[in-house]
Amino acid sequence: MVLKWLKRTGFKKRYFLLGLLCLELASLPAAAKILSQISVTEKPMASVVLIDAKNGQKRYAVATNAPFYISAEHTMGPVSVEVYKSGVIGSSRFGDNAQMPGVAVACSSPSGEESVIYQSKRKTALGSGKILSQAVIVAIQYLDKFEPDFKIDVGEPGDLKAPKANCPSTLA
Repeated sequence: MVLKWLKRTGFKKRYFLLGLLCLELASLPAAAKILSQISVTEKPMASVVLIDAKNGQKRYAVATNAPFYISAEHTMGPVSVEVYKSGVIGSSRFGDNAQMPGVAVACSSPSGEESVIYQSKRKTALGSGKILSQAVIVAIQYLDKFEPDFKIDVGEPGDLKAPKANCPSTLA
């Protein structure tokens, strides 16, 4: 019945299809608004690689998608943490798509319970790209007589933060 009416009025199929297309285009802004309200959350992760360890210093390449912390075990006395946003490791560049996660230099003096020596305020990754381009370098200096274990992880630390200390000119 509807088809007979359409034939009598001279209505063409192409007009019907054009109307459907216009309706689809008109609904795009509403669909975009709905998509912008959908929250996609990534699991907080950290990629950590030990670059070198010598003479009371360990250097790590750290790339995270959430704030991170560094805790120290088996050490006492002053510990210095320096963060470098970008540069070169050998012949490879790092940090081109990274940001400073927090303060550039933090000094503390950990003891048994108080082992968190650095807490960042934000993630290292600023833009998309290869993992090394999102990484910062973390250099940790400590007294030579200790062989500490450092743990770099995302989230809230379970341990207490070590008291701040003056940064010594040299720890070795």
